[in-house]
Amino acid sequence: MRLGGGHHGDRLEQEVGETWRAAATALRQLGQAVPHLAARTAALAITGGAAGTCLIDDDGDPVAPAWLPQDQRATRVIARWRQDGSARRVREITGSPLDASLHSAGL
Repeated sequence: MRLGGGHHGDRLEQEVGETWRAAATALRQLGQAVPHLAARTAALAITGGAAGTCLIDDDGDPVAPAWLPQDQRATRVIARWRQDGSARRVREITGSPLDASLHSAGL
């Protein structure tokens, strides 16, 4: 899939509208390929193997391109947290190491 938002330095983004259109197309194709799918299905979902960050407004509309898991814009924040001991404390609390791909640091 083309990255609509693009790759700019440490940023890797994808337009959310493009993602939604691709998912809707895949679901329509599935419905055409599987006989009586709609009558036999309560819900369908498309998920990925990694987390990304998609910020939406109160109306459910995206406010910016989604950050993909490979986005590294939080690298400097993580480096500072490692130097000041914050990263160690987060790991003690959560059991998980910090990495720039965790978008909580970017936010």
